Amino acid sequence: MTRRLPISVLTLFAFVSTAHAQVAAQLSPENITEALRAETPGCYLLAPAIGCFTTPYSRVVGKAQAQRRRYEELARTDITNDLIAPGELHVYAMAHDAAAGGVASVEAVVILPRGSDPKQVLRPSRTFEATAEFKNLMGASFQGKSIVAVFPLSALKGSNEVHIVFDRPVSAFKNAPPGYKTKAGDVLEVTVLGHNDLSAKRTVDSEGNIASPLLDRVGVAGLSDDEIRTRIEKLLKDYLVRPEVMVSITPVPCDDCSAQFTLDNVK
Repeated sequence: MTRRLPISVLTLFAFVSTAHAQVAAQLSPENITEALRAETPGCYLLAPAIGCFTTPYSRVVGKAQAQRRRYEELARTDITNDLIAPGELHVYAMAHDAAAGGVASVEAVVILPRGSDPKQVLRPSRTFEATAEFKNLMGASFQGKSIVAVFPLSALKGSNEVHIVFDRPVSAFKNAPPGYKTKAGDVLEVTVLGHNDLSAKRTVDSEGNIASPLLDRVGVAGLSDDEIRTRIEKLLKDYLVRPEVMVSITPVPCDDCSAQFTLDNVK
């Protein structure tokens, strides 16, 4: 039997401050009411097809939405400890199609401050495993392991990256997620508006550079698409008047795939 949390405990209200959002560590009755009626998703994407994270608020949102799909209502008395789990961050890391075919299972989920020493890794306080089933176009079935990793809510910072380790490389991103940092092997499509001869697709070499007409080699490793665009526009000003550049990144398949938390509008 699931133990239900007395509503009186929900009167506490605390926030974890971030650059872009306030994250409710514990929910007030007002936030519970809002969550029960919310139409926004109850899970925040880390990156396409990689995983997502939830907060106490978003878990209530998700449960309420699931109930509504069954033409039922989630009442306050139905809110259980596992839904609000004060001070916890749940990261859902899903098994994924492997780059070379078959299914890649999740082996580990950790959090690292961006650019830090791996020794500073934050490991989950506990994990839960689940089996995911995939079918290919021929109808063959494959099973893979997904993991739910639980961290302290304080780990939810824009400066942190979630690393999801698979047992084989996956084509995790068809398009790079917001804030993605370029690395060796990624393919960049650089378009210089009005100058087709300067536009091209280039692969980031082992030293973190791309070859570029006029500019020879441009260092791009560790930069986002916006940072790369700004760098190339600045360099092109020696040759063009008001150059306008567009950059698209296709990440290389990875077996240790990382993504930053997207904190906009998170509760």
